[in-house]
Amino acid sequence: MPSKVKIRANQCSYMVQLVRGMAGHSKWQNIKNIKAAEDAKKARTIQDFTRRARAIIREKGSADPKNNPLLARLLVEAKSKCIPNANIERVLSQMGKMKDVPPTVFEAKGPGGSIMLIEAMTVNQSQTRQELQSYVKKCGFSLYENSFLARMTFEQKGLVMVDIPDQGETTPNMEEYIELAIEVGAEEVTLEADEEGKKFLQFLSAPEHVYSVKKELEAKNLPVRSAEVTFLSLNDVSLGSKDIELIAKVLDKLDDHPDVLKVYTNVVEAS
Repeated sequence: MPSKVKIRANQCSYMVQLVRGMAGHSKWQNIKNIKAAEDAKKARTIQDFTRRARAIIREKGSADPKNNPLLARLLVEAKSKCIPNANIERVLSQMGKMKDVPPTVFEAKGPGGSIMLIEAMTVNQSQTRQELQSYVKKCGFSLYENSFLARMTFEQKGLVMVDIPDQGETTPNMEEYIELAIEVGAEEVTLEADEEGKKFLQFLSAPEHVYSVKKELEAKNLPVRSAEVTFLSLNDVSLGSKDIELIAKVLDKLDDHPDVLKVYTNVVEAS
């Protein structure tokens, strides 16, 4: 069977570039640039923890690590990465209060056929809608609810991420993982790399099969990083760097909103 290795983005991603100043800048300017890079990396680490914690709590139905072993392991990992206790407590408190509240998907349409899906969990939809509308309108998007944008632009899939041993620059043999994907009921497996360059496997499945795929992988003693139902873009649209930069700023604000679980977009930067 031929190997199938490709990269698919399951949610919005963007790059923050720090432009190196011209020679002659002060030492303080260099320190500020280094600190900005470190702050950006710390923010991404916190965002990744928040996303994974929310997914685990939703899956297991408990925000108490004593009753949720997966959450307990994630908290140990979070502390090893020096994630502040305030961020950890905020996520646990928020999800503990809202574990029985179903998520709402807000849809935003922007320039050039660009679409954002904003998955949120809220007890006050009217207030959350107003706040999200104020965010997205700054980059030319309009917010909708219960439209057909998601069905036409995205497909819903189960997504299971599995860590693999570090093999340096060597590409893992995907043949065995393709056979494994078939065995556990996944539709596809791809090789990915996170922002730190660490490689992992991404298994895609039908949404209703995501947790059975996860269970089968764990039964084979594979280290599952996360399992969730996600949206994948069917039709990406290209936008210029100016629009991309503006959208990136809005995505930062959306990530910081306490009700927002995840944001998906079909936007890519024009080459």
